[in-house]
Amino acid sequence: MRKHWSGFTLIELLVVLSLMSAVVALVGPLGFAQVEKIKAKSEWYQLTQQMESLRKHAFLRGSDIVVGFEGKAAEIRYASGQVQNLDFNYVFFLPQNLYIDSHGEVEQTTISALVLQVPQEYNFK
Repeated sequence: MRKHWSGFTLIELLVVLSLMSAVVALVGPLGFAQVEKIKAKSEWYQLTQQMESLRKHAFLRGSDIVVGFEGKAAEIRYASGQVQNLDFNYVFFLPQNLYIDSHGEVEQTTISALVLQVPQEYNFK
């Protein structure tokens, strides 16, 4: 009398595993790219919010602020002599300075940067 075995053969399991690994290999990098884009957009948004906050800070304190951008860093110099450094992972700046006067007005009206190698500009209103 013959016994009937239930279950999957080794070949069937190997085929399924190879198909699943092929799908993961194709879809995985797309998911990582989307995560990088979201992180870069978030970093750019945080920078623009920080610049608007600095305008309010300059107005409320009645003092000038100078922000220097270069590479993946920004240096905020307050009139009091205090210096704050900001480091970025996804935003790259060409050398430029932003002057915010004691009325919260900006002398240079745009900040230019590369976000994941894509040119971006932030225009002050």
